[in-house]
Amino acid sequence: MPDEETIEHRLTVTSLFGLRTRQPLVRLEDGQYQIQMPPDEARRIAIMLLECAAAAEHDAFMFRFTAEKIVPAHESDEQRMGAGATILNEYRRWIQAEREG
Repeated sequence: MPDEETIEHRLTVTSLFGLRTRQPLVRLEDGQYQIQMPPDEARRIAIMLLECAAAAEHDAFMFRFTAEKIVPAHESDEQRMGAGATILNEYRRWIQAEREG
């Protein structure tokens, strides 16, 4: 992996060594802001990003499947999109309730 990686010219991630702290660091920049963190925190953020990316894809599937496959084709686009949004919101409520136990 390179010491520096840029994603679509908006986000730059750099590995570095803190001369003052004598510790490994990861720097994250977006052109306006910059933060530095230890590698374990960077890994936690990476895991959160991966989990959110997977959840976004799952949400898209739930929405599209409901709107395109479950709701009858003769229904209006508005009704189909509304059904997709309803299922997605119900799923999110269910997930939240499961997490809260």
